[in-house]
Amino acid sequence: MTRRRQEGVALFVTLVMVTVMLLIMATVSYRHQLDFRRSSQVLITDQVVLLALSGESWIKRLLADDLENNDFDSLEDDWAQTIPALPVEGGWLTGCVMDLQARYNLNNLGAYQQESFQDDLASLKSSEVDTYLNLLAILELNPFDERAAVIVDWIDADDELVYVGSAEDQDYSIEKIPRMTANSPIVNISELVTIKGYSAADLSILRLFLTALPKRTGINVNTASPTVLLALLPGLDQYMVDAIVENRPFENEELFYELVSDESGSMSVEEIRQQVPPRLIDVSTDFFELNARVSLAGMEMGLTSLLYRQSDGKVMTLERTFEYLPSVELLEGQTDPSLLPCFQGQIPADQDTLDSF
Repeated sequence: MTRRRQEGVALFVTLVMVTVMLLIMATVSYRHQLDFRRSSQVLITDQVVLLALSGESWIKRLLADDLENNDFDSLEDDWAQTIPALPVEGGWLTGCVMDLQARYNLNNLGAYQQESFQDDLASLKSSEVDTYLNLLAILELNPFDERAAVIVDWIDADDELVYVGSAEDQDYSIEKIPRMTANSPIVNISELVTIKGYSAADLSILRLFLTALPKRTGINVNTASPTVLLALLPGLDQYMVDAIVENRPFENEELFYELVSDESGSMSVEEIRQQVPPRLIDVSTDFFELNARVSLAGMEMGLTSLLYRQSDGKVMTLERTFEYLPSVELLEGQTDPSLLPCFQGQIPADQDTLDSF
């Protein structure tokens, strides 16, 4: 082999070795960058979660303090004030709290049996089933009696129909997608679409007026929407509902009954109480829902928490859900458009409340 050829082979081998070394270095560098980005992403995620949880802790404190200050809940309370975007280092936090007892609790229907269900349908007094059917009528969603009955049979533990046209396991088992009734309280109102006769379109209309809570609750007349008030008090006109909204909050149920009696001009307090039994209404709330949104370093995350305030003032988190959200540009003081539904009827937060965060 000539000297020139030997030098050529040596150069080729050297180039190959250098190329291999460069590829190894590039691979190591790429993996290092991936690990760094992954670690940074995990760190940012942890910071976002902690920031959201700090917002939840703040709301719990507001709810506990509120119980110490008064025995009723209204949209004038600190917890009910809308929270615009609060600046934090590298991002912002926003959110709102909803009074879940401003809505109709679907699980209230679970206490019915065949006899009590039909008795309440025949009664002239307001009841759980009347309120629900009135709500369906107001929203033009086919307020037939069996629309309430199917919810009762979905929740109750037996297999006996409470009303003709309802549905139990044998009815669900022969459908295109066979299933069985839950035989337990509804966990989330989205469960409604699995019940016979209800659709996603129904749910989209009802979701702002319904809730599913783990125990029976009355409707808080201090926070309920005009639509829910109309469902609660059949026969009322818009003038009466406007008077209720204008004169609330009511410190107790008696003041509510007195106002309705005065505005009716013909019914006594006792007659109003008989028509709308005290068990259907309330002026205080135990269950709340926090909807928070955090943006930090390009990551946006939502937090939904079901909060239960006990009689001793302790606030428990019964359920907590995190979800990644699409990016939204918000300036300080602006409101996240996706949270607007839970701002309805509420008032802007004052500076003292914001400063307490």
